[in-house]
Amino acid sequence: MKNRYFICILFILPTLLYATGLLVGEVCDRSNGEPLVGVNITSPELDIGAATDKNGRFVVTGIPAGTHTFEFSMIGYKTEVRKVLTEDGKTKTVKIFLKPERISMPEIIVTPGHYGISRAVDKPEQVLAVQEIKTTPGTQGDMFMALSTMPAVAAQGPAAPIYVQGGRSEENLVLLDQGWVASAFHMELGGGGVYSIFNPAILREVNLYTGGFGAEYGDRLSAVLDVDTRDGDYNRLHSSTALSNTFAEEVLEGPLPGTKGKGSFLISARRSFFDLIISFTEFSEDFKVFPNYYDLAGKLSYRISANQKLSLTGLWASDNAILKLSNFEVNVGEDEDWYSDKALLSLGLNSLVGTNFVSQFTLSASRGRYSFLLGDYWFDKQEKIVLATREDIIWNISSAQKLKTGFVLDRRFNSIDMKMPKLTNPQEHLRPDLPVSQLDTSLGSPFIGVYLIDDWRLLNPLTIELGLRSDYSFEFKEQTISPRLAAAWQIRENLILRTGWGIYHQVPPLMELSEEYGNPDLLSRRAQHYVAGIESELPARLTLRMEGFYKKFDRLPIDDSVLGFNNNGKGYAYGSGLLVQRRLAEKLNGWFSYSYTIARRSEYDYTDTISPDFDLPHRINLVATYDLSPTWQLGIKWIFSTGRPYTPIDSVNFDPISKSYIPIFGKPNSDRFPPYHQLDIRLLKEWRFSSWTLVTFLEVLNAYNRQNVADYQWNDDYTERTVQTYLPLIPSIGIIAKF
Repeated sequence: MKNRYFICILFILPTLLYATGLLVGEVCDRSNGEPLVGVNITSPELDIGAATDKNGRFVVTGIPAGTHTFEFSMIGYKTEVRKVLTEDGKTKTVKIFLKPERISMPEIIVTPGHYGISRAVDKPEQVLAVQEIKTTPGTQGDMFMALSTMPAVAAQGPAAPIYVQGGRSEENLVLLDQGWVASAFHMELGGGGVYSIFNPAILREVNLYTGGFGAEYGDRLSAVLDVDTRDGDYNRLHSSTALSNTFAEEVLEGPLPGTKGKGSFLISARRSFFDLIISFTEFSEDFKVFPNYYDLAGKLSYRISANQKLSLTGLWASDNAILKLSNFEVNVGEDEDWYSDKALLSLGLNSLVGTNFVSQFTLSASRGRYSFLLGDYWFDKQEKIVLATREDIIWNISSAQKLKTGFVLDRRFNSIDMKMPKLTNPQEHLRPDLPVSQLDTSLGSPFIGVYLIDDWRLLNPLTIELGLRSDYSFEFKEQTISPRLAAAWQIRENLILRTGWGIYHQVPPLMELSEEYGNPDLLSRRAQHYVAGIESELPARLTLRMEGFYKKFDRLPIDDSVLGFNNNGKGYAYGSGLLVQRRLAEKLNGWFSYSYTIARRSEYDYTDTISPDFDLPHRINLVATYDLSPTWQLGIKWIFSTGRPYTPIDSVNFDPISKSYIPIFGKPNSDRFPPYHQLDIRLLKEWRFSSWTLVTFLEVLNAYNRQNVADYQWNDDYTERTVQTYLPLIPSIGIIAKF
C-alpha cells in the first residue's frame, strides 16, 4: 500500500509545485498555412516557454496576470514578437504565422539517442532538413543515406538499409504516419535494398531513435524510424519536377477544390533510371530486365476546425528485375525473376481537446508482397498484411509535467510459399542436388500493446521520463513487460548530459514459428539498452556530441543440432560515437562523425558467438558544403568503413556423385573484405526567376573510382577468385524545377 501512495505522489508532485496559467495556440507557415513543428515560444522576462508539437500547437503554463512579451522563433523563419495580456484563471488563445527566411544550410543540432530529418529546421532534436537532402552529395535524395552519416548508424556499401548500434536492419521499426511499413526499401535484390521508398519531397519530419527509445514504440529490438508526411499547400497550386540520369520525379500540391485554407492535397510520383546506369557498367549483360522501381504517394488533409484535422495518406511502391543465371553457368533454369510491391493507407485524426489534451487517432492498413523465382523449380513467395488501430494521447498537465498514453491493436496476416536451396555460405555455387527448405503456411494473429509515459521536470535542470509498456500476442498467449527510463541534466546553458535504459521485445517472424522450419513455442526476442551521451555548444558555431551505448540480446533464435530450433541464442553490442558539426555558419557548413561499434551474436546456424555480417567496427563520415556564391554551392561527402566480415574457404572436396566441387569453409566470419571508402562530389547552381526556380546540378559518385569489394565469386573448382565490386565512378546530371 505504501508503494502505491509513493507512485501516486511521484506522478502528481510536479502538478502541485507549478502554476497553471495558460497561453495556448497554433503556429503556421505564412506562405502555405502549414502547421510548424518545433517552434520555440519563449518569454525572456518570465523565463518560461514551450515548443509546438507535430500539429503546430503549444501550451505555455504558469503565466502570471499582466501583459507579457512572447517570442516565436524557428531557424529558417523570421522571429515574431507578440505582447499577450493574461488574466488570473483564464486561457489566452493565439494563432501565429511565421514568414520563411532563406538560410544557406539546415540547422544541425542533435540530441543523444535521437537523430532526425525535418521538413523545415524545426527543433533541437533534428539534424537535417528534408528540403536540403538533395543538396547533400551522394545521397541521391535518400533519407537513409543521410542518416547513415550519423554516429553508430552504419550501412553496407552504398545501400540504404541501416544498422543501428549493432542491431540488424529488420530489428528497426518503420512507421509512416503511424502506419506500419513492411519494407522501406526499393530494389531489395541488391543486398537488402538500395533506395528508400520515401520521397523526401513529401516528408515533414523523420525521427530515428537509436537506443533507449520511449515506451510509445514496441515490437522492435534496436531502433525506431518514425516518419511523418507533410500537408499540401492550403492556399495555392504549385509543383516541382526533377529529372536526372538516375530518376524522374513529379510533385503536385495545392488546396482541395472549394476548401482554400481548409483542405489540401499532395501527390508525388517517381521512376528510377537505375537501369540506365547499369547499361554502362560490366553488369549490363547479366540482366534481362534491369533493376527498376516506381513509387506513388499522396496525402489529403482537411481542417475540420481550429482544433481538429483529418488526413489520409497513401503509398505504393513496386520493384522488378530479371537476372540471367545462364551467364553464371548455373544449371537451374534460365533466369532469376524478382518482384515486390508495398502499399499503405493511413487515416489519421488529430485533435486538441480543451487546452491540455492532444489526441492522435490512426487507422491503417499495410501490405508487403515479395516474389522470388530462382530457375525452374526454386521459389520464395511471401505476403504480409497488417490492419491496425492506434490511439496516442498527450496530457500537458503543467509546464513541468506531461503524461503520454496510448495503445495499438492490430491484426497481422503472414503467408509463405517457399522452396529454396540451403546454402551453407553465399560463396557456395548453386547446384540442383542441394538440400532445400520447403514451406507452405499462413498465420493470422491479433496483437495489442499499451503504454504510459510520465515526462516531468523534477528540478529545474533535471528532466526524467518514466515509461512502461505491455504487449500481448493472442495467438501465442505471450505477454511482455517493457519498462523504460530516461533522464536529461542540463549542467549549464551549453552543456547537456543524457542517459537512458530500457527493455525491448520483438515477436518472431512467421517462418521461425512454423513447425516445418522453426518452433511454434518460440518466445519473443529480448534486448536491454544502456545509453549515455553528452552534448555541448562550442565557439565558432560548433556542436560537439559524444555518446556511448551497450546492448544485451537474449532469447535469439538458434538452430541447435541437439535441441532443435530454440531461444538459446545470445548477443551483445557496444560502442561509442563522436559528432562535430558546424552549423549556420557563413559559406562553410557540415559535420564529421566517427563510430566505433562491436557486435557479437550466436543465432540461427551459429551456436558459437561470431561477428555478424553487419559488424563494422570503424566508420568515418565527412560531409561539407561551401557556398561559392549566393547561387553556387560545392559539396563533398567522404565515407570510410571497416570491411564487412565473411567466411573464408579453407579447402575443397570433389563429390563424384553430383560431379561438383564442394567448398570446406573456415571459422564463420573470421575474415574481412578490404575497407570501404568513397568520395562523392556535387556542384549545384540555382537560377531564380520571377515565378519559378531552376536548380541544376552535376554530381560525381565514387569520384576517385575506388574498387570497393562487394563480394567474391569463384570458378567451378574454387581455385580462382574474382572480385565483384560496387558501382564505379558515375557522373550524374540533373535539374529540379519548382513552380
